[in-house]
Amino acid sequence: MDERFVLHRLKSTRFATLVGVVMIGVYFEYLYIFKHEFRLDLFIFLMAMGVSKLLAMLYYRKFH
Repeated sequence: MDERFVLHRLKSTRFATLVGVVMIGVYFEYLYIFKHEFRLDLFIFLMAMGVSKLLAMLYYRKFH
């Protein structure tokens, strides 16, 4: 397996995760600001994705 394939796969996964976080965040803000509805499930998923991203960044910075 070529290492470029692995790097492209990692970058595409990272990009897809960031797009998902942004989409959930925008939808959460839309519901909260315009419809005055606080969706705890969206907030939990948004925080879980953000915290896991930060923890992964810290882990890879320390051990790689």
